[in-house]
Amino acid sequence: MAKKTKRKFSMHSNLLYDVINRQAGTLSKSVLEAVMNSVDAQATECIIAIDQDTLVVSDDGKGFPSQKSIEQYFEVFGTPHTADEEKTYGNFRMGRGQLFAFGENVWSSGKFQMDVDFKNRGLDYDLTINTTEPTPGCEVAVFLYKKLLPSELQEIIREVQHYCKWIPIPVFLNDEQISTDPAEAEWDYESDTCYVKLNTRGTLDIYNLGAYVTGESSTKWGRGGIVVSKKQLRLNFARNQVLVSECEIWKEVAKFVRDNSDREISRKPRLNEAERCRLVNKLMHEYHPDCGDYKIITDIGGRHWSPKELRQTLKNYPGYSGSTSRDKTRADKIHQMKLAFVMRQDTLDRFNVESPEEVFAILDDRLPRNVWKPGRKYLPLAQLFASLNASYIILDEKDLRPNEKVWLRLLNSAGGGLRIRDRGEADSEKRVFKIGISDIADGWTDGMTYIAVSREFVSRHPPSSMWNVIQMGHLVLHEWCHDAPDTETHEHTTEFYQTFHDSVDLIAWFVAYVVYRLPKALEAVGKKLTSSNLRMADQQQRIETAAAKLQEAANTVAGKSK
Repeated sequence: MAKKTKRKFSMHSNLLYDVINRQAGTLSKSVLEAVMNSVDAQATECIIAIDQDTLVVSDDGKGFPSQKSIEQYFEVFGTPHTADEEKTYGNFRMGRGQLFAFGENVWSSGKFQMDVDFKNRGLDYDLTINTTEPTPGCEVAVFLYKKLLPSELQEIIREVQHYCKWIPIPVFLNDEQISTDPAEAEWDYESDTCYVKLNTRGTLDIYNLGAYVTGESSTKWGRGGIVVSKKQLRLNFARNQVLVSECEIWKEVAKFVRDNSDREISRKPRLNEAERCRLVNKLMHEYHPDCGDYKIITDIGGRHWSPKELRQTLKNYPGYSGSTSRDKTRADKIHQMKLAFVMRQDTLDRFNVESPEEVFAILDDRLPRNVWKPGRKYLPLAQLFASLNASYIILDEKDLRPNEKVWLRLLNSAGGGLRIRDRGEADSEKRVFKIGISDIADGWTDGMTYIAVSREFVSRHPPSSMWNVIQMGHLVLHEWCHDAPDTETHEHTTEFYQTFHDSVDLIAWFVAYVVYRLPKALEAVGKKLTSSNLRMADQQQRIETAAAKLQEAANTVAGKSK
């Protein structure tokens, strides 16, 4: 006859070792857990000191009043909390183990001292009773297994400041208070369960009762900012993610953030990237036909298009394609020549897809027919590249046309004035200008000795109008901002954009100089000033006269105010 017995699952000591050792992602997060323990111990303040070798966290809380409390709550992991303990954060009774992974721990509380050397002794620890001087509250000294580099120390300090920003008791780090009472701050929204402050960029930082949980991308919500809960959020075991489906408080927060994002988007003529991502998310998951009016598609040149606008402009293209940064120079030329409408990689990332075809499939499926017309033709970029000449040819000066000779003289005399500020280019490093031929670029440079302008660009921008001169100045400054060859790739770094921004006012100087030197440049190649040239010179003189009058008026006002 079969014998039936009841059995219980148990945990091997190796599993407990791994749980303790691997729950700590960073030293900063383990410090946050220690601070949360201080709050749970009803401390009135928490003091943190850290250097390259040692971390100390101390408080004036209840600590461990007896050996029994140590055996129950320090020695045993996972002991359930009871209601009478009135814990602010405690759920799993596991957090104290996070510090064990980073160094030898010496815990001191009252007359007790617990020495934990997880790396060398594993799950065994030493308990000492009747220490000479009782420790009020609790103090944890961690002698780090690995000495911190100066950069690592500074990063940890920054992270701990961020993680403990809204802890409900005063928290001091290396003698500086880093916590703020949320009740004393200004918020966009406050209820019985949370505080919310929103902005247009960055992450949406989530704090559970003032303790940092995670930062969610503003591209998901359309807004960045801060959320501080007044009640316990439902979190996962690692306390780094909200259990969205189980947390009623978060549902309230999410509704406010989404409503605020949608309201602000509806008011703005221009969107930031987070707002574009938010609209795409709505389009993909909530059927949002109004997205047809918002600029959520970005072309290779960086211009943003709404689906309604794109529907009209696609009539001028035989099809569409997409590009990564590696293809940018040639892809941009494909777009300019209207061989295909070329999407930038940003658009694919925004839609979280791998190909332009998937973007159009989403638009086909999610937008009504009065907004969007499906069935556009996809043209592979490689196929389009085959029609381009990717070479860069420098023309000999004797082969130049009259307008090209005029521009070459103007550029080599005026272009030197566009040398970038603070780059430190000596006169010997001044780049000379050339006229060349390329199917894929209006201008290019080797980053050191020359800047070339394409024959096609020169033919489209003769020096006969202010607008053409401005466009030439823009191109020349753009190329001068490249301090490396841009014939293989055409990457624009943050430093590039900053340099261009800081120097863009030089284009005005370039225009004035070109207009001033134009008569002599025309005379040198046997051409005369046309009526359009004369009008441009008149316009420049009017601008200079008006500027002089404004400066004179400003000087007069300044003189009277003294």
